[in-house]
Amino acid sequence: MTVFVVLLTVGAGVAALGGAFPMTQAVQVYLLVLVAVGAALVVERTLSKFGRVERAPRRRRRPRRRRRRGAPKRELPHFFQRVERRLELASEHAGQFEQLRRQLREIAVHRLAGRGVRLESDEARHLLGEEPWLLLERPTKADRFAPGPDRDQLRGLLESLERV
Repeated sequence: MTVFVVLLTVGAGVAALGGAFPMTQAVQVYLLVLVAVGAALVVERTLSKFGRVERAPRRRRRPRRRRRRGAPKRELPHFFQRVERRLELASEHAGQFEQLRRQLREIAVHRLAGRGVRLESDEARHLLGEEPWLLLERPTKADRFAPGPDRDQLRGLLESLERV
């Protein structure tokens, strides 16, 4: 930038001395160039305190890589981790399953209503399957610390809700 201003100043001086324009205009051009040089020096000194400004690198899409066998599994998002943890707790404690059962019943009622079926009907029992329907219909044991349904039963219940 300084080189540009110096060349501009020298060029304007040569043009004024060479008679490219009248002397009154040469003084005006000379003063204008002096102001430009001063402004350029102020800007350069101010910007030099911040160092060189570099352009941020562009983000490129990375091609998806297939996971190799034996490679570590990627972490699930937090939402899915919480859901997995709730399912684990539901299989360990009947009290936890009872809380989850209420939410699963609401999901089942909503999905069955889309087909015009009530949860209490025999058609719902047929659509969901016997075991998942019984898990949704009957409350768990009175002992909250008793084990809940095992993981296969919970998986079957979730799969039957997805099918509906």
